[in-house]
Amino acid sequence: MAIWFGIEASRTKTGKFWRDRIHIYSLKPYFVYLLDAIAKQVNISQYYFITLFKQSMGVTPHQYIMQQQIERAKQLLHQTTLSITEVAFSCGFANQSHFTRLFRKHTGVTPKAYQDSY
Repeated sequence: MAIWFGIEASRTKTGKFWRDRIHIYSLKPYFVYLLDAIAKQVNISQYYFITLFKQSMGVTPHQYIMQQQIERAKQLLHQTTLSITEVAFSCGFANQSHFTRLFRKHTGVTPKAYQDSY
């Protein structure tokens, strides 16, 4: 799985950056390395891109990715019979322990408890 970013951006007549849309289509922890490339594509610094992203989305790109991974994990836990480990790897987590820790932090329950509730 790879990360693909769809970006449409333009500058106003005054040269101010205007972000129309940013879509993250699939997730992988490697997105951090792409922040600079995305920023360069729209001719801004990586730090300014992060600032604009946070202003637009309410969270940093890293927090957004984590939220999306947890949402995808919730879908898989609810709709499939995959094991917790398989869900963790399917959502881009390096190991089940890290996945379980973040899942509990975001949802208040462990992945197993969430899966058993369905």
